[in-house]
Amino acid sequence: MTATVTSDFRSEYETQRELFLRRRVLWFTGCLAGVFALRLLWQSLMAMFGEASLDQDFVVNLLVRSTILVLNVAAFVYLMNRRKVLTRKGTVRIVVGLILAMAFLLYAPAHILAALFTESFMGGTNRSLGPAPAWLFQVMLLHLLASAIIPWTPRESLLPLIPVLIVHAFILLFGGDSVIIKVIALAFSNVIILPGWGLTWWRQSRFHARFHYSALRGRYTQMKRELTDAQRIHEALFPKPIRQGRVHFDYLYEPMRQIGGDFLYTHRHGQGDGAPLSVVIIDVTGHGIPAALTVNRLYGELQRLFAEDPDLTPGGALEAINRYVYLTMAEHSVFATALCLRVDPSRDTIEFANGGHPPAFLRSVDGRIDQLDSTTFVLGVVHDDVFTPGQRSIPFGPGDAMVAYTDGATEATDSAGRMLCIEGVRRVVASDHPEIQRSMSRALLEAVDNHRHGPIQDDTLVVEIRRPLGAPAPSPDATLSAV
Repeated sequence: MTATVTSDFRSEYETQRELFLRRRVLWFTGCLAGVFALRLLWQSLMAMFGEASLDQDFVVNLLVRSTILVLNVAAFVYLMNRRKVLTRKGTVRIVVGLILAMAFLLYAPAHILAALFTESFMGGTNRSLGPAPAWLFQVMLLHLLASAIIPWTPRESLLPLIPVLIVHAFILLFGGDSVIIKVIALAFSNVIILPGWGLTWWRQSRFHARFHYSALRGRYTQMKRELTDAQRIHEALFPKPIRQGRVHFDYLYEPMRQIGGDFLYTHRHGQGDGAPLSVVIIDVTGHGIPAALTVNRLYGELQRLFAEDPDLTPGGALEAINRYVYLTMAEHSVFATALCLRVDPSRDTIEFANGGHPPAFLRSVDGRIDQLDSTTFVLGVVHDDVFTPGQRSIPFGPGDAMVAYTDGATEATDSAGRMLCIEGVRRVVASDHPEIQRSMSRALLEAVDNHRHGPIQDDTLVVEIRRPLGAPAPSPDATLSAV
């Protein structure tokens, strides 16, 4: 197992190796059975038509090849009919035993007999290595064929060659050549290891790379699908824009990844256009899935808070969220900033409490810019005993518009590394561009995108609340029903 294959894939990797090895061993035994069956058929046809003499060599070759054919067919049938898949070690044992049996059945008998019963072994004067080099060459070809088909490891590929080299060393020991010739022959006999071993090493590295790519591609596809589902669920938590009535509400969101840690929650305090609207903007530390999981927890807490107290004030909401973050998330170094707002069109005011969030900007109908600065600490830093929300109220009449945002807007950097900063946001809000009159949120997000150089480095949420001019005042019945 290479370092590139992580522990997450270890079980899957080993399973695929075992299945792949079993399939290739079936291929190996099937191919060899076919080859030797054809050779036997060819020999039989040659004998029938008188093209081959029925001498002792012919009979021996016929018996040897028939035995090899039976061994391969038996191995193939055994692996095919075995209900439980063999372990890798068991499959390798079958392959090693099969190769050794073929090697000694096909090549070794004649050479060993020649060494044992000729003068070269009995001490005659005509001593030589005989046909041993040819035998090693044939064993090397058999091993190379096995290495080309079977996906074993380089160490496993050496197992069938070790007995062959021991037998060859035994033949050299009792041969009639000089010591120098024996040493040279013994050294060069190890060359039969290299072709099959090198091919095995190359194929295993290819299998590692192919499996690694396949596993990562499969996991990436699965993760992409899960992120898409998570994004759909996460975005379903966001409120719907309000584009009619006495208070218009809209927002634009650009997460750094598919899902992020910026969140928006709204709550209507009653029925009708004259009912106050609460808006809570939260920015959780971190990005991606961890931040989104934190946001989901905060969404559930906000639902509980406003369900228990429908008239919850911005200061009360901020204080309750701080308590929740401090008790459940601060120990994991997870904090949040939040801006809680309450727009009351009947009183023409905005009440707000800002817990370490970037300042929002209110642009009055006459062009005046008010800054809604932070009124207290970042959420989760201090216990609620010393946490004071510092709720404030400012006028917010017809024709006024307010824009709030997360720090992804102010921290957008250009090619020189300069951030847009709060002053840059203020310049956009105070500009006389026609887009400001139509949609401050869109104008601000376009300014952020134009200033930013390179990919998005943080989640960016821009929220706009607008009091349109000429909106009809609520009827007395609607006001009474809201009360």
